Amino acid sequence: MSMSKEYFEEVKKQSTVLNNRINGLFKQFSLTLKNKVQMNHYGKMYLFGKEISEKTTDNELIEIIKTTPEKSWNGKIDMWGKWHDPK
Repeated sequence: MSMSKEYFEEVKKQSTVLNNRINGLFKQFSLTLKNKVQMNHYGKMYLFGKEISEKTTDNELIEIIKTTPEKSWNGKIDMWGKWHDPK
């Protein structure tokens, strides 16, 4: 089942807000990654393969950033949200 256009627009807004928050956190850690929030086929959002939402706190986001090995930062999720490390 695909997302409705209205749901897609809502999720897109949420992902933009999360991306902006995460980019601000990256800046605090002197990281230069941009736009790392990924969305699966069902509209769930992920940072480095960990599911996040607008309710995820900055401390939780920082913990995800700190505990994800740098070699995994450019991985991708598939349409179901499964994380794939970069080759």
